[in-house]
Amino acid sequence: MTSLSERWFSRFSDDWEDPSTARGFFGGLWQIGLQTVLFVLLFYLSISMDIAKLGGWYLPNDFILAFSVLLGILLGGGLNYLHYTRERFKRLGRTFTYRITMIIGVYGLYVLLLSIHSFHGIMFALANIVAKILLLLGMTISRKL
Repeated sequence: MTSLSERWFSRFSDDWEDPSTARGFFGGLWQIGLQTVLFVLLFYLSISMDIAKLGGWYLPNDFILAFSVLLGILLGGGLNYLHYTRERFKRLGRTFTYRITMIIGVYGLYVLLLSIHSFHGIMFALANIVAKILLLLGMTISRKL
């Protein structure tokens, strides 16, 4: 009997995981687009539930801002780079518990940063998305050369 993770995530061929193929590149762009939509929806939801407030009477903390950008880059680009290049992380990325943990961790951190100051969360999301786009483009170009 196959595990839940194998039934959900192993139905695609290796072309979906290889960014040098057209299917892998456009699949990666599609995934980044969906994650961007999720960031926007969580932002709207946190604003409507008064978890986060637009603006604010105080300026964002520079240390927390730099830390949130660094975390966005590491979680968006660093972990995905390991998933593209290391077989151990590829196998780990196919497990259900790892995916759920990462989803809860990344988007929970985003909402937490939004609750501290909305600018921290926005910069985390931007750093995360830009790192993913740059990594996808870089991996596609490097595999083609």
